[in-house]
Amino acid sequence: GKFLDAINARNTLFQNFSPSNDPWLWKSAGISGLGYTVVISGSYAKVEFQFSTPEPEMNKFLYDKIYPQKEKIESELGFPLDWQRKEGKRYSKAQYELKGVDVYNQDDWDKMIQFLITNIEKFVKVFSTRIPEIKKYLKE
Repeated sequence: GKFLDAINARNTLFQNFSPSNDPWLWKSAGISGLGYTVVISGSYAKVEFQFSTPEPEMNKFLYDKIYPQKEKIESELGFPLDWQRKEGKRYSKAQYELKGVDVYNQDDWDKMIQFLITNIEKFVKVFSTRIPEIKKYLKE
């Protein structure tokens, strides 16, 4: 809660995120089950684009449609992503992580907030241009 308040004082982007007791926040990408997550923990902060519809096969299908654009997406973002198809799991994701920070250490908050704000903005900008294409596959 305090951490989210600190972020919201700096930026309005997170106001559309659903706060919860979980260590992450979720913002829909405009397609049910696809969205941006921000995860904070005792050892890292990360931003993700998640394929998390109720259908595991659908998530793998959509992931496989977007994955070939990996290099283009990463060049638009300006950094490499950790792509995880997550075999045997319901969801798949692409993530970018800042290691060595601790949400319980207030001295790390500025660094974490800066990382999350800067990179979630980039994620939304870059992945949102792919949403119309993803919607096409959902109609097929």
